[in-house]
Order: sequence, then C-alpha cells, then structure tokens
Amino acid sequence: MTIIDQVISAAEGQWYEVLNNHGIEVPRPNKHGPCPVCGGTDRFHFMDKGGSGNWHCRKCTPHAGDGLALIAKVANIKMIEAAKQIAPVLGVDTLQKVDKKAIEANKKKAAANRKKREESEKAEREKGAKIAVDIWKTCKPASLDHPYLQKKIIHDHGARVLTAEHTNNETKFDAGTLVIPCANFDDKGTLRIQSLEFISLNKKQGLYGGKRSGCFYVMGGSETLKDAPRIFVSEGFATAATIKEQTGAPSVCCFSSGQLKAVTAALKKHYPDSQIVVCADRDESGDGEEKAKKTGCKYLLVPAVEGVTDWNDYYVQGFDVVGAMMTIEMEQAQEHEADEHEAHYEEASEHQEIEKTPAESKQEIDTAAIEYDWRSDLIFKKDGLTIENSINNAQILFSYHDEMRGVLGFNEFSKSVDVLCSPPWKDNAKKYPRAINDVDDTR
Repeated sequence: MTIIDQVISAAEGQWYEVLNNHGIEVPRPNKHGPCPVCGGTDRFHFMDKGGSGNWHCRKCTPHAGDGLALIAKVANIKMIEAAKQIAPVLGVDTLQKVDKKAIEANKKKAAANRKKREESEKAEREKGAKIAVDIWKTCKPASLDHPYLQKKIIHDHGARVLTAEHTNNETKFDAGTLVIPCANFDDKGTLRIQSLEFISLNKKQGLYGGKRSGCFYVMGGSETLKDAPRIFVSEGFATAATIKEQTGAPSVCCFSSGQLKAVTAALKKHYPDSQIVVCADRDESGDGEEKAKKTGCKYLLVPAVEGVTDWNDYYVQGFDVVGAMMTIEMEQAQEHEADEHEAHYEEASEHQEIEKTPAESKQEIDTAAIEYDWRSDLIFKKDGLTIENSINNAQILFSYHDEMRGVLGFNEFSKSVDVLCSPPWKDNAKKYPRAINDVDDTR
C-alpha cells in the first residue's frame, strides 16, 4: 500500500477536521461556501460522501476531487507531497518528524478564519433581516380579492402586499405582489423576521440577501400556537392556509421541503406538548414524503389524484380535505394498532402469557372510555356551545361517543374506511359493512 493509499484510508470519515486543522477552511459536509482555492461565496460544495472528503467547485479546474486532492490543489503541490504533509498527523509512519508547531499554527489559522467567516455571516444575516423588516413595514394588508388568493381559494392570514415596485436582485415584483414574512426564534424564544417571500401569479422568490434557513410563517400569528394540541406544518403558504381554514388548527408554512426538518425541530423545542403533523406534498420525485419522514413527525401525504401535488391543489379540485385526513389517520391508527398487537403477541409468546379474549379486551376498552372524560378534550367555537369541525373532534367522537364508537372501521382489502353498522345519522343502507360516501362526510 502506497503512502497515498495509507493517508486516504487513515483520514476516512475525518476529512472535515483534517482539512480545517491543516488551515484549509471548508464548510460542513453537504454545505456550500467559499472555495479555499478560488474564493467566491457559495461556489464550493463539500460533500464528503462516504467520508472521502470529496468536493466540487463551479470555477476550479479540475472541478472536483477528494480531500487529499484539495490539500494538493491549495498548496499547488503533488499528491504524494500532500500525503507526506498530513501523514504524521494521521499516525501514518513516513519516518518524518511531526512538526507540532506547524500543526498548532494551522489550527489557529483555521480557527481565526472560521471566526472571521462566522462574524461576516452574522453581519450579513442582520443586514438582510433589517431590509426585510423595513420592506414589511411599508407593505399594506392584503385583500381577499388578490388574484393569488382567489386562484388558491384562501384567505390572507396576515399576509401583506407591496405598495411600490421592488427589484429583488434582477427580478422585478410589481406593487400589489403578495409578501409573506419568514421568521425564526431568537435566543429568547421570540419570533423575529429574517427574510420575506414574494408571491405573484407567475413567480415566487425569497428576498435577495435574506436568510430563510429555519424560518417559517404562522397562519394568523404565533399566538395560535400556544397550548395547541397539534400544529400542522406545510411547505407552501397556500397549502398551510388551506389546512388552517379546513381544520381550524394552527398551521405553519416553512417555504420548502428542505426546511421541514429544521422547522419541525424548532416547533418541538418551543411547543413540546403539541403534536407536530407534517402535511406532505406529493412530488413526482418523492422528495416531499422523503423530507417529511426525516422529521420524525407524523405526516399526512396528500392523496394520489391527477394534477394534485399538495393539499391546496386537492381542495381547489373540490375534494374534502378533512375527510381525506381522517381516512389517512384512521389507516395509520389501524397500522399502528396492528403493529402494537403483533409486538404484544410476540412478547406474550416469549413469556408464555395467555392472550385475553376479544370480549375481555372490549370490556377493558369500554371501561377506559367511561373513565376518560373525553368531552373535556373537544374543541369548541367561540360561543362555547358549538364544537369545531376538526379532525381532533372527529377522532374523539368516533372513539368515545356511545352512538358513534365502532361505527367506522378500516377495510384492509379495499384500503378504505367503511361504515360497519347503522350510524347515528339518517342512512338508507340495508347492508353493513358498506363503503363510506359523500353523504356520510356531510353528516
């Protein structure tokens, strides 16, 4: 094995530290930043795939290489010389004396560069946030006759519009363009505007110079999140608005699928007692569902319908959003129950426990339902008398109400929700079980 092979093998999985300690500042794995060779701001991508330290630069020639190649390129030396430079640090014996002073000097240089860059990025963020706040202050409230809101059949939810033309880098947005603030939590837990999103009928763009990382917008204001049983998180503004209007529950948009993980994590931290539910888009690439899964939260993927990629599309085409969500949640509950039962059966088998009969199990469930004060968990309208039309209430009623418990069930064969017995609403059916229909939804 050559010294180059030994060095590459020894450095596997630790190239980020090796490079930075050698005085070559690179961004975190899978992040963009300035190229340590030719500069710039974000032309350099440090992938570090498989721990190889691999990278790509849009300007350099060659455009890509591994960690050792980067050291050689920065110092303008051959690969073998680069290998000899870092071999002692990695414990590869080259019969060369370790230059501890040089190593320490490189570490200090890397630390100083990192601090300088962090200070520069902080200044840029603060500048972008100030621009966003200044623009937001000049905007006026959006009206319901706004073309975008009418097209999406949604309300404004606190959005505003530009009062004058704004040039965003090279893109012009006319007066009347919808403006959505992008905010995140500061160190004290207060939401601060960091950027803006401009939305017109034919284009959508974030504020140039604004930082949207970890930012989101709450439909109707952050006060709606306090003590909320559940918080829905969607990618786009229109989707979040639809979810808010159809479910009545707090709803947040995070502007892109890449933001889902960071935003849901922030919401979990600040609202630990709330259930975070991701309303996932259905992209051809599967990106929406993939990113939703990575949040570790419960997620509801919009049903597969031609021309539908998100829950707003689903609503605009005339479908019942709440009904579809209920169906999905019931399917998930059935799957979860089946998994739990299987796990319980396996554990019981290991300990030779005797399974309870269905009658005994039902008696336990009925007893628990009686002891549980489910009415206290219902969500009521402002009059305090009328219950909200929401998934939360539907789940409670179909689980605990004497007349509704056991009426609906999941059909494993058709993968649909069925009416299992005579429901407490007018029904002309002669046979049960039967498929649920539009009349059931409206009842």
